[in-house]
Amino acid sequence: MDMSVRSKDDEYENTGGIYTGLILPDNNEYSTLKPTSNPIQEAQKTAKSRLCCPPYKVATVCLGLLCAFSVIVIIILFVYLEVPKQCPVGYVQFTSRCYNFSSEKDNWFNSRKHCKRQGADLVVIDTMEEQVFVHSHYTHHQYWIGLRNSSEERTWLWVDGSQLDVGYWNDGEPNNLGLNEDCVHGYKDLNALKNWNDIKCDNHFNWVCETSRP
Repeated sequence: MDMSVRSKDDEYENTGGIYTGLILPDNNEYSTLKPTSNPIQEAQKTAKSRLCCPPYKVATVCLGLLCAFSVIVIIILFVYLEVPKQCPVGYVQFTSRCYNFSSEKDNWFNSRKHCKRQGADLVVIDTMEEQVFVHSHYTHHQYWIGLRNSSEERTWLWVDGSQLDVGYWNDGEPNNLGLNEDCVHGYKDLNALKNWNDIKCDNHFNWVCETSRP
């Protein structure tokens, strides 16, 4: 085979082209075309390049989302943990509890119902400090508290079911006068630590409601 033809074949193989026509018949020279790209593949590459975000853009978006999440968490903590919760309207706060001192009068059972309608109950006095607080804030002469004598067990029980531990009874009380003094009220005019009295539950007095702070 002629060397010129071989050289052209080599050139053809090296360029990866294809013969399109004989341009110099005497010299066996042919024109060649370079491989053409696939338009579908090119379109797919272009689409992928558009869809893929540069790394710095991804990092910026992630940082922005992290900052927004941090702000939301801070707001939630501030609102629910830092800001003290307020007592309901008409209630006075003492430690973690809220108290309402009624201006109306009713018997012990109805007084408790009034408290229940407000989401509270008659006051349960657990400490000496609470006893002094209730006594000092009341403006009426007599008021019901949430203590009652259990007819079955003959023991003093609070409305939450707990048994009386320490009482602040007036001298000579409780005496169960008439054998039916099953409810307890406080006297405003007596010493704060000695002002409880047992009395019939159908008497009409003011009352003290208590509930936990929201």
